Amino acid sequence: MFPEEPFIYGGHYSWLPGVVGFPLQLDIFFPQLSLLGGRPLAVEVQGEQRRTWVRHFGSKANFIRQKENDTRKRELLEARHIPLVEFWPEDEIHLEAITKKIEEVVGGQISG
Repeated sequence: MFPEEPFIYGGHYSWLPGVVGFPLQLDIFFPQLSLLGGRPLAVEVQGEQRRTWVRHFGSKANFIRQKENDTRKRELLEARHIPLVEFWPEDEIHLEAITKKIEEVVGGQISG
């Protein structure tokens, strides 16, 4: 996405506890994104299983808990003033679309 920027892929964070207390994962986390003036940015790549129950990904109870964790993750990131960009299956994935989506989430044009 931004090859010169340091990021963490698939990290779990103690400051992001799930509904049962285990640290939640962020798909991609930029601790200090220079394009945002050194502010952090979280990125999640969501699949259809985040919207509807898909047997392959576990029980309905697991789906409900995952939905609760997703909501909790959004709330905790917002409380820490960390923008969250979510990509869904219908989203276009190319540099211009990614940049536009980030700008929509952070409320302005990114530099760079």
